[in-house]
Amino acid sequence: MNNPLLEMLWVTKLIVTTLVISPSGALSPGPLSFATIAEGARGGGWRAGVLVSLGHALFEAPYTLLLTVIATRLVLSPSVKVAMAVFSAATMVFFAYLIVRDALRGVEPGVGRSAASGRPLVLGLLFTALNPYFLLWWVGAGWPIIIVASAAMPLSFILMYILHVWYDFLWLSLLAGIGMKGSELLGGAKYRALLLILAALLLLFAFDMLAKALLAISILPA
Repeated sequence: MNNPLLEMLWVTKLIVTTLVISPSGALSPGPLSFATIAEGARGGGWRAGVLVSLGHALFEAPYTLLLTVIATRLVLSPSVKVAMAVFSAATMVFFAYLIVRDALRGVEPGVGRSAASGRPLVLGLLFTALNPYFLLWWVGAGWPIIIVASAAMPLSFILMYILHVWYDFLWLSLLAGIGMKGSELLGGAKYRALLLILAALLLLFAFDMLAKALLAISILPA
């Protein structure tokens, strides 16, 4: 594009498309959201949210770059979808177990020092890479972003991803901060009850993912 007006219109389209569509994925409640709240409540605070976002970006950035380069729809076979759902659900169950373990041990707010452990980084990476709904969001709802970003690589991708990923860092840091503040206000038995509720929500998402993949039954609203 050598026409300045066309270039300006294209940049405007890229900015608007990314900022308008991205929240439908970044701000959607899901297992990563509840796990982030739990990590914040364990003592990581908003810093745990930053680490979760970084782990998320470690997978999302190369994944979206690949999609932008090939600019074609990714087709997952049914067997791959089932395998990913099983791995994703197993990961959720494992992190739910860790949360329940902390609750039963009577860990007090802040004692877990979640951010210092590096656990949120791993959580963000695994919950992203093993989530088929995240992968399909980018080739579904997020596909218009990919198409626009593929027009002027590589600068277009860099601009697009910056415009997209700030939602993740802001939202997940906010959720982790809310988790920390909530745990401080609750304290004691109520804090442990909060951890158990968050673990139960993770298990609910895990069972829903398995039910959809194996039985074509949805436990949660689509």
